[in-house]
Amino acid sequence: MKKYHTYQAGRKERMPKVNPTDEAHRKANDRAARVKLYRYIVTNFKRDDIRIDLTYADPEPTPEEAEKRRAAFVRRLKYRYQKLGKELKAIWVTEKEGHRIHHHLIVNNVGLSRDKLQECWPWATFNYRSVRFYDGSPEDALRLSDYLLKETSESVKEGKIKRRWGMTRNLEKPHVTKKKIYARSWKEMPKPKEGFQIVKLENGVTLEGFPYQFVRQFAIENFTIGKKKPKGKKARRKKVRRNGR
Repeated sequence: MKKYHTYQAGRKERMPKVNPTDEAHRKANDRAARVKLYRYIVTNFKRDDIRIDLTYADPEPTPEEAEKRRAAFVRRLKYRYQKLGKELKAIWVTEKEGHRIHHHLIVNNVGLSRDKLQECWPWATFNYRSVRFYDGSPEDALRLSDYLLKETSESVKEGKIKRRWGMTRNLEKPHVTKKKIYARSWKEMPKPKEGFQIVKLENGVTLEGFPYQFVRQFAIENFTIGKKKPKGKKARRKKVRRNGR
């Protein structure tokens, strides 16, 4: 959840505005990219879907050839999914700065074996880290989005790539709700929603000089929303009835 003042905030005074540097813009863009990718992962993938790392044996291909091979892998995977009457969902990132070119993907799991996945990638042999299960929790989605984009920001900065990540066209678009609240301020230490815990809280100022607050909340496991434990005499009476006294 993010709270911020709109340009129609009226008389709300801005904080002292500073001229944003290129580095500040870059960090803001990196943060927005991670949030967007995180939302797509949470919306479209679940526990036990598959993370795949694609590497290359010698000789290493050019970036252009590597992109062609990555596209070929996705096409071959789509064909095998179609034979099973399924539809492939995938997100991918290509990394090439400071080390050998490789690709990271997350795909929906339809029961294809590791050997069937290997058949789609003839340019290197899978190792023990090539195919792994996605945990499916919001925390894992957050870690995965950070991991996938950890190196693309430098490539974007240098103008070597325009898109940080790619995806199949059938992914469901995350639903983001915007609600206008008429208030001049908010609590710097908000309370979590019932059944949730706050895992990240950030109060800051936008590049335009307006204050904002970012709150990330995760659901507490095994918590039933809407059900409260009885207290006092009610709890004691309920316990007595259960014991048959």
